[in-house]
Amino acid sequence: ADCQKYKSNLERSRSQCEKLSDKLKQTESHLMRLLTKRRNDLNRNINNSRESRVNADCIQHDLVGLSGFAAAGEEVKSIKFLLEKTVSDRVTLSIYRQSYESKIVEHGKLMQSIAKEVRKLKKRKRAYQSLDQHD
Repeated sequence: ADCQKYKSNLERSRSQCEKLSDKLKQTESHLMRLLTKRRNDLNRNINNSRESRVNADCIQHDLVGLSGFAAAGEEVKSIKFLLEKTVSDRVTLSIYRQSYESKIVEHGKLMQSIAKEVRKLKKRKRAYQSLDQHD
């Protein structure tokens, strides 16, 4: 019964570990897309700012820059949230992994204990059977 309980706990831990790993991969790919988009936007802004200077449209450029900073602030908040979530997920995954490993060790010890008890029972059974045969 305990063995079955540990097996079901082990399966649940594996399932949670796989789900967290998948979520981590999704988050990392999302962050990479955001990073690529941000780099492209920065490159576009740099090119646009060069053109703005050439056109002597400084006031308009400053207004666009300010709205860009507001959008960048939101993006930074989003990226910060995603990074915190990723770190949190990795910490949780690490905790689950440690718990899983400790349960594996405990399971191994229990199996060794069970095997030792079975050997003792077999030894006593043989001793009992030999006593029956001598009587």
